[in-house]
Order: sequence, then C-alpha cells, then structure tokens
Amino acid sequence: MRRLNFIIKKGVYCTWCADLMRRTLKNKFHIEKVEFDMPQSEVKMLSENNLQPSRIIAYLRKRGFYLSEQYH
Repeated sequence: MRRLNFIIKKGVYCTWCADLMRRTLKNKFHIEKVEFDMPQSEVKMLSENNLQPSRIIAYLRKRGFYLSEQYH
C-alpha cells in the first residue's frame, strides 16, 4: 500500500463534502483509507501501489473536487 497526501483547493467545505469525496473515490479506485484534516485542508489516502496521484486529481476535478499533491 502507498500513502498519498493532498491539499484541498476547492470543493470540500464540510464533513458531508468529505464523505461524498470518500465514497466517490472508493467507487472508482482501490483506496483502503481516506482521512481528512479539514482545518489544515488536507486529505491523506492509503491506496494500491500503482495508483498515480494525477489520476485521482483528474477524476475528482471532473466531479467538482480540486486537489493538489502534497510532497513531504
């Protein structure tokens, strides 16, 4: 499994939005875990190793969620 970190740019404003994004992701990709830090505008995911962050970003952008990859 691989940990991916993103900054929320637009589209997630409350826990309902976060839950909608979580369900949207899990319907499309094999993502084990999705955690939100709303005050910091961050989302962390545990996904399959070969899933590219750019695929997640592009998929969510079409659904009104805007993320950028966070590098550590």
